[in-house]
Amino acid sequence: MKKLFTVKGKTFPTAVIRAESKVQALTIFVRNQPDSEFYLSAFTTFSPHEGFFSCFFADEYGHFYKEDTSIYEPHLLQMHEETRESYMFEWIEKNIRTHWHNQPQFAEEYICNWKKHTKGSGTPAAFSDEFMLYNIKNLVEFNYGHQVEINELSIDGAEYQPV
Repeated sequence: MKKLFTVKGKTFPTAVIRAESKVQALTIFVRNQPDSEFYLSAFTTFSPHEGFFSCFFADEYGHFYKEDTSIYEPHLLQMHEETRESYMFEWIEKNIRTHWHNQPQFAEEYICNWKKHTKGSGTPAAFSDEFMLYNIKNLVEFNYGHQVEINELSIDGAEYQPV
């Protein structure tokens, strides 16, 4: 059964959304933003040049590729292909775990989806509602520069409820 949720922040008007959950309410909110595709694909794209994954595609020297190319940086070109691949995988996994150090379950979930993608399973990334709510909310907050609140609006038996 669908419920009403409010999504509010400082720089956009409060939105009232009919949805089944907070995750769905946030998803509907994001879909109605001008840059909605960015939010929805940020976690499901495992590309070294775009999406959230690109943040992890680096070591202590910087991004693995030369700027805006698919050419490895010199220190990686000197490595044997298998060594380079192993080195890069280790750094990517380390970066993912560092990013979600306070939420290790999200790191595991992201790594699992990334490894499925890397093996070419053809299965699209599938994240839990908790993962998506936490991470899309953080991405929206980062882009808007402030907290976003999502609350269920319960007007059962009430004549008035402040929003």
